[in-house]
Amino acid sequence: MLKPITEKTFEAMCKQWVDIINHERDHGLFIWAPLEAPSLRIRQFFADKELQVKLFGKKEIPALIEVNGEEIENFSFEDLERQVNFALEGTTDTTFSLEKVLSQRKQKLALFIIGIDSLLKNQRFELMKHLNTLAERYENVSFLFFVRFDVMEIPLFNSYQIPHLLSETFYQKVFSEKDCMHFLHHMEQSWNIKVNKKLSNDIAKNFQGHLFLIKAAIRLARDNPEISIEEILDSPALIRRGLGVFEGLTAKDQETVLSLLHNKIPSSISEYLRKTGLVQNNMLGIPYWYRIKNDIFRLKNHDNSIHHQLELQFTSLERETFDIFMETKTIVTREKLAKTIWRNEWMERYSNWAIDQLIHRIREKIKKAGAPYEIVTKKGEGFYLKEIKK
Repeated sequence: MLKPITEKTFEAMCKQWVDIINHERDHGLFIWAPLEAPSLRIRQFFADKELQVKLFGKKEIPALIEVNGEEIENFSFEDLERQVNFALEGTTDTTFSLEKVLSQRKQKLALFIIGIDSLLKNQRFELMKHLNTLAERYENVSFLFFVRFDVMEIPLFNSYQIPHLLSETFYQKVFSEKDCMHFLHHMEQSWNIKVNKKLSNDIAKNFQGHLFLIKAAIRLARDNPEISIEEILDSPALIRRGLGVFEGLTAKDQETVLSLLHNKIPSSISEYLRKTGLVQNNMLGIPYWYRIKNDIFRLKNHDNSIHHQLELQFTSLERETFDIFMETKTIVTREKLAKTIWRNEWMERYSNWAIDQLIHRIREKIKKAGAPYEIVTKKGEGFYLKEIKK
């Protein structure tokens, strides 16, 4: 099976992580483009034992643990401890103490922490402060944080007392056209489909930089083999995703993008936009934004629109789930939903409770935004989206 991105790109990405882990008292902050999926690359690394041996060399490979805050605004240190406890011991013992483990453990722990964007956007630094204390006390732990927005623009973030956690900062560049084409072929293999060469090239060219957008385009091609590139570009599902990436930017970075869409070169461009490659040589790094510029202008002129409020409230998982309902006119079974959102890990993560909780959160946010939709449960079959005409 072809891997998602080129071997060269993936190994370079993982080497940054390993370099941090191999140095004592080193911790890293990795800043990605909005709506990208660092969790998928992390899990790919965890599964690649051969690459781990190559990169760690003669050093002992540490225990690699993923911690996912799942964009919960009140995600706490205790929540993190529960996930670490389960990863290490397969239990959720309430007496578990990460500090106690670190004080007694010889093998190093490397915690890859994702899904805390909402926590940081709301300037809740309690978790970071607690982890900074552990980083100061113990050499046998590395914290690697992955965020998908310009965290450096948050007031007080740089001045907050977490110096040990900010020892290294990296920006993950948007993916090259070569990597995007590689990912496209990977999706063809995964879904057992074949997209014609011209359409493949058009997809890679238009959605260059963002695998999240390419996957959505390939899904449309899978479901409709006769679809044209124009139909994909104008698809409501792709437009929503393109707007979602734009909305993941800070207000300052959005203004920069708007200036470039108006063919005006801004007086300054943030380090985030430059180093992630979202802006390259005074051009946007995601060509699709030029295609949907009128939608972006309308969005900014109607910041209080229902659509805007809904997009702001959704986490990436909730947004992807909602898009599935928007794209599917028939009933979506629980199993199909789980396979789509959790992919290769769907069997491990699937439960009726997890699906019900996800649907409940989406229903609540739809209601809060006043959106004209309702997710209806069809007993014994699944769910479907009903549009409410007002």
